[in-house]
Amino acid sequence: MKKKIQFLMVVVILMFNTVNAQEHNHHESHNGIELGVGTGVFYTMHEKEASSGIHVHGLYNINKIALGLGYESVFAHELHQNVSAIFAYRPIESIELSIAPGILLENEETGKNLPSLHFEAIYLFEVGKLFHIGPVVSYSFTEADQHIMAGIHLGIPLFREDHD
Repeated sequence: MKKKIQFLMVVVILMFNTVNAQEHNHHESHNGIELGVGTGVFYTMHEKEASSGIHVHGLYNINKIALGLGYESVFAHELHQNVSAIFAYRPIESIELSIAPGILLENEETGKNLPSLHFEAIYLFEVGKLFHIGPVVSYSFTEADQHIMAGIHLGIPLFREDHD
């Protein structure tokens, strides 16, 4: 488990040090608040089952960086609920990578709250200034379980300070 955490931390450090060679000459700033919703198929490794779930977050975007809070619920045999702080980065305009340390809330299986770590990658298609949509994949783990998710993400700007 310790080697997994070390490996994931190296991945995160590299993610945030990505050289943005594909940056467009015309960069549009997306500063502001975003409400995001993701849903898809979740596979929990401990229970060895696929189930549905939802992830909701609120982010404050500052250029390529975003900070916020998230909530995730996986409707597996045992309900998995997680709250987290989110740190997101857009190395290029259409890709968002995030890491979210959090807490898996107590359920019948765990009997206690557990620390968790969540990684997510989204490919974004901007639909004007109305919203963005795209495929999302994520990986989350605690000492009790791990799950992966593949699905769809929808992001809606609630307040945007556009600077062309």
